[in-house]
Amino acid sequence: MIFIKRLIPYFSAGLVILSLEWSLNYYLNWQFWVIALLLNVVLTVLFLNKFRLNKETFGFMVSPVCFLLSSLAFLYFQEAVIWQQAIIFGGSLLYWLFINNISNFLYQSKSYLPYSLESVSNYLNLVAIFFTYITCFSFFILTVSRLRWLIILIFLVTLLLTWQSMWINKIHQRFNFFIFVLPVVITEMYWALHYWPTSFFVCGFILTLIYYIFTTFVKLHHLENLNKKNVIRHLALSSLILIIVLSTTTWA
Repeated sequence: MIFIKRLIPYFSAGLVILSLEWSLNYYLNWQFWVIALLLNVVLTVLFLNKFRLNKETFGFMVSPVCFLLSSLAFLYFQEAVIWQQAIIFGGSLLYWLFINNISNFLYQSKSYLPYSLESVSNYLNLVAIFFTYITCFSFFILTVSRLRWLIILIFLVTLLLTWQSMWINKIHQRFNFFIFVLPVVITEMYWALHYWPTSFFVCGFILTLIYYIFTTFVKLHHLENLNKKNVIRHLALSSLILIIVLSTTTWA
């Protein structure tokens, strides 16, 4: 049984590759691929967690579901084959790392590296957030969806991933108010940025940077390491990156 559970991450990641590859040829049936990716994650996590329906199972599902669905949407905006394949295989590798860490955490404690699940989850959430924000901006520009639905989507995805990030990092419950504060801030910023005369990549990057700064500060505060030096260092680095991005982008 343990041998089968060790194979599950590889099998599940292989299904992700096949689903994303086939979705490029049959993109008009995108609903089918959404369901296929959802079932893959749900059944994989349920099997690894012995089909327990609890907070732990839900917490393990949130990141890969948001990540794979946002990757699927982002994939459809890529025209170059090299970028399509990079998203498919890079995304599948990141997904495999997360599922494999769940397997090691639950069944192979000797193989599990401390805090590796938290680290991989943080990366997965950040990429999922980036893909989601870019997709929502592009959907508005291309008039694929109404603005109010995109705002709701932004809020819900940010809410879920913020909760998951705090849960996986075991951040104290006294920070629970932040789970609702950050989605509101991000949603307000999305409303403001959708008027900007620049590309959806730049707007998506700005929102992702805001999400990263907020969540990083909460984690540092939880670890009692939020001091003046760390605040200045993170704000300076983020500001520098933002200046570089804004100065090199094309404005309409």
